[in-house]
Amino acid sequence: MCRREESEIVSFQFNGTSSTEFPWLIINRVESPMLSPIENKMIEVPDRSGAFYFGQKVSSRTEQVKITILADSLEELAHRKRMISGWLSTSEPKPFRYSYEDKEYQAILDGSTDLEKTVADGEVTLSFLIPDPYACGIEVKSQIIVGAPRVTEDTHTQRSWSEGNLDGVEASPNGLQLQKIGIDQEKSISQFDTGNHHQTQGTSKLTLDGTSLPTSQSYQDDFADGENINVRVVDGTLRIAQLPVWEERDNMESWSQSGWEAKITENAVSQTSDGARIHCSGVSAALVKDHPTLKFPQAFEFVYRLKPPTSPTNGYENKASFQIIEARDGKNYRFSISLDETSTLKWIRVVLTSPTTGDVYINGMHDRSIASPSVTSLTPRIQFIIDHSLRNQGDMDIIQFYRKSGVMHEKIGSIGFPYRGERVTPPIDLSSLGIYQSSEIRFETLTPTGFNGFDSTSHLKISILRNGKWSDYQTLVVGEGIPGLSSGDSLTGVQVKLKETLEVYDIEHPPQIISVGIVVNGKRFVYYTDGRYETLAEGLQSVTKARKATFSWRETKPHGTEIKCYLALEINGILGEFKEVANGADIPQVNPTMDLTKAKLFVRFDLQTTDPKITPEVNSYSYHFVTAYKPKGERISKGVALSSLKSIEESSITWDTTPDSSPDVELYVQFVEPSQTPTSNGWYLVKDNPSTIPNVDLTKRLYTKQVITSDGMTTPTLQRLLWEIEEKAGNIVLYDGTIKAYPKIRITFNQVVPDQFKIHHQETGKQLILNRSFQIGDEVEIQNQTGKVTTNGALDMVSLSIQSAFFFLQPGSNTFIVSPENVCTVYLEWKERFL
Repeated sequence: MCRREESEIVSFQFNGTSSTEFPWLIINRVESPMLSPIENKMIEVPDRSGAFYFGQKVSSRTEQVKITILADSLEELAHRKRMISGWLSTSEPKPFRYSYEDKEYQAILDGSTDLEKTVADGEVTLSFLIPDPYACGIEVKSQIIVGAPRVTEDTHTQRSWSEGNLDGVEASPNGLQLQKIGIDQEKSISQFDTGNHHQTQGTSKLTLDGTSLPTSQSYQDDFADGENINVRVVDGTLRIAQLPVWEERDNMESWSQSGWEAKITENAVSQTSDGARIHCSGVSAALVKDHPTLKFPQAFEFVYRLKPPTSPTNGYENKASFQIIEARDGKNYRFSISLDETSTLKWIRVVLTSPTTGDVYINGMHDRSIASPSVTSLTPRIQFIIDHSLRNQGDMDIIQFYRKSGVMHEKIGSIGFPYRGERVTPPIDLSSLGIYQSSEIRFETLTPTGFNGFDSTSHLKISILRNGKWSDYQTLVVGEGIPGLSSGDSLTGVQVKLKETLEVYDIEHPPQIISVGIVVNGKRFVYYTDGRYETLAEGLQSVTKARKATFSWRETKPHGTEIKCYLALEINGILGEFKEVANGADIPQVNPTMDLTKAKLFVRFDLQTTDPKITPEVNSYSYHFVTAYKPKGERISKGVALSSLKSIEESSITWDTTPDSSPDVELYVQFVEPSQTPTSNGWYLVKDNPSTIPNVDLTKRLYTKQVITSDGMTTPTLQRLLWEIEEKAGNIVLYDGTIKAYPKIRITFNQVVPDQFKIHHQETGKQLILNRSFQIGDEVEIQNQTGKVTTNGALDMVSLSIQSAFFFLQPGSNTFIVSPENVCTVYLEWKERFL
C-alpha cells in the first residue's frame, strides 16, 4: 500500500471535477495499492502432490482517499456534505485520477463510504471501487491506417481558372490563356452609296457606270411564219379560209325574182328592205320555192326573225315552220323544222345527213336532231310557212338563204359562228433594245359591212413574255403603245407575240388584214470600259495591334471583265501606298508590331470590261482584324489552407499546356501565413513538370502563380494545373500501453465495394469481415470493446461474418491489411492501458 501524506499536496479528479474546486475539502492522505489483487488459478488432483497452474485473475481494485470537510457550523457542514454527495454519487463508473499521474481509471464510489458520519473538522474515508483494474492514458490516440487525407487543387475548367487574381490573362473554355491586346474588328460592307465613284455606281452592289443610247426595232408581218389557223394569204392579204361554198345564195332582197312564190294567202307575203316578210294572223301563208329535182341529203342556212303579229289572234302561238320536201320511191317526203318566236335575228343551219336524218343548229350551236320525214302530198320544194291550221301566227322576216346539195358535215356540237380565222406571229425578241421608251402599232384592215349589223371584224392583240411567263393577250389600239409596258421598264428577256383575228357572219362580205406592224423604241445602257471606286476611311484604333488581318469580297465577274482590289493604310495622318490584295488574302501592310491606334484603312476597287453590254459586280467586301495577344500575363490562385494535415507523406505538382511543354508557361509556388498575402519576391519557380512541391509548410496557405508570355501571334494555353499534398499514413500502429486495448474503427468509403470488405490484424490473425456492398460516402463504425457494428448510424450486425473476431491492440507493433485496397479511409481511435 502506497501512502501519500498531506504535505505532498495531493488532489484527485472524478467525473470531470477536481477536488481543488472545493477549498474547504482537505485531502489528508491517499491509500493506493501498487497492484490490483491477483488470484492465481490452481487445480489440484487427488493423490497428486502440488497443483496445476491455470493462469491469473486480476480482480477489481479499491482506491481510498481520506478527507476532512471544514465548516464553521453544523448547518454549513450539512450543506457542504450535500455538495460532495452530488459530485461523487454516480450510477456508473466515471473517470478517476490523481493529480500526480497521467493515467486514469473508471471508478464509482463504494457503498462503504458513509458521509453522514462526518462531523465538524472530522475525517472520513472515500472508497472508490475500480471494476477495471487497469489504468488508461488520458490522451485519446488515433491513426489513419488506410486512405490518408490529402489537400489538392485541380484547376481545369473555365470557372476554376477564373478564380483568383488575373492580370493580362483570361479563363477560356480551353484553359488559361493570354488576353488580347485590343478588340477584334470584323466588318462586312454591302452598300456603295458613299465613297468616291469614278465611272462606277452602286448602292447594294458596285458596278461600272455608263451612258444610254437610243434603240429601235420594227416588225412587219409577212403572214409567212408563225401559226395560221383557218386563214390564208391572198394577194398579200390575210383572209379567212374554208368559208362554206353554197350552190344557192340568196340575200332575199328580191325574192320574187329568185324563184320564190307567195302561196295560200299571197298578200300575206311581202318584200322589205331586209328581205321577205310573212304576216299572218287568222290565215295561213307560205313562201315557196319549187325544187322538182331536190334530193336528200341537203344543207341550208337562213336568218330569220319571228315576232307577234300586230293584231294577234287569241289562242294562237307565234310559230312558223321551215319545210323541205323531196320525191323518192313514188312518194313525197317532208322534213318540217319548227321556228320559235324571236325578237332578234337567229342564224339557222339545217344539215340533212341522210334521207331520214338531220340536225338543226341555232347561232352555231347544235339545237336538235331530226328524223323520219313524213309523207306529204306536196310537191318537192323548199318553203317557209305559218300554218293557221296548226294555230300558228306571227310576223316573220327571212333575211338570207343558202343551200348546198350533199352532206355538208356530220353531227357536231358547234359550227363557226361567226366564221373565224386567226394568226399568231413568231415571238419578237426585244431584249436588245435595253430599256423600253415607246411603241407604235400599225394595223390596216378591210372589214365590209354585213346585213343587219352582221358586220365583219378584225382584231389585233399582243402577249408579253416576262420572267419566263407569257401574259394573257391584250387588245392593241392603233396610235397607242403596248399595254403592260411602261417607259423605263427593262426589256431584258422580253418577247412579244401578235394575234391577228378575222370574223365574218355574212360570207358575201369577208374581211381582210392588209398590213400588220409594230415599232418599239428603247434605250440601251452602255457601260464604261473601266472605273474606280474608293471607300471612306475605316478606323482601326480598337484593334491596337493585329496578329492577323484578312480582306475578301464577293463578286460576279462575267467573261471579259476584271476586278482588282487595292488597300492602303493611313498612319498618323499619312496615307501610304495602295497595294493590290488577292481575294481572301492577308492585308500586306499589317504586321503584329504595327501600332494601329491611329490607323485607318482605305479600299479601292478597279473595274474593267471589254464588252460595254456587261459589267463586273462587287456584291460586298469584308475585312477581319484579329488583335494580337498581350506579351505577358499572370494569374495568382486563391490560397489553400494545409492545416487539416498533420504530417506530409508526399507532394506533387503537374500541369498540361498547348503547345505541349511550352517554355512560355512558368509555374511558381509560395507558402503564406493565413493572415497575410503573397509577396512579389516570395515566389519559388517550379522548374520540372511533374515535380514535388518545395518547402511545404502545413501551417501556411499555399498559393500558385502562373505566368504566360507570347510574341503576340499566338498564346500558349494552360489547360490544367494539379497539385496535391498527402498526409503520412501507415498500416502499422505502435501501441505503448502495457495491457491490450480495444480500438474503435471508423471506415469512410470513397469507392463502390460490390460485395465484401475485410480488415486483417496480422499479429493476432484476427479479422473483421463485412459481407455487403458499400456506396461512395457510406460510413461504418466498429466498437471492438463492445462488439458493435453500425453502418451510416444504424446497427448492422447482420453484415458481420461469423468468421469475424473483434481484435485488440497489443503492446508493440500492430499491422493491419484491408481488402479491397484503395476504396476507403480507415481511422483507428484508442486509449492506451496500463497495469
